[in-house]
Amino acid sequence: MNSVPTIVSSSDWTYQPPNSACNPQRILVKPNLGYPVQSPVTVSLSVLGRVLSGLRDRFPNAEISIVEGVCSPKSLAEIAEMLGVYDLLDEGMQLLDADTLPIAEYPNRSHGL
Repeated sequence: MNSVPTIVSSSDWTYQPPNSACNPQRILVKPNLGYPVQSPVTVSLSVLGRVLSGLRDRFPNAEISIVEGVCSPKSLAEIAEMLGVYDLLDEGMQLLDADTLPIAEYPNRSHGL
């Protein structure tokens, strides 16, 4: 049986993280903000806002990092300012430019969950 996807407006949608994401200390969000244009080319700010608030409600003490690389001559800071991303962040959230982060290999700590 084929299921038909349900389409709802972003104002009616609530993000529910999966149960496997149990009590994380750090959360990485990769939203698609690399272009200086609004939705639908980049993520809708109402959807991103609801994801971030859903994560914050479920995990109030987690450090939330929004990480994005840029595909534009404009910087991530300029794009984020233009789109209004900074208005969505609380004190435990940070926006990081992936193009400026040091390259390092990190262990996958989710094994065994």
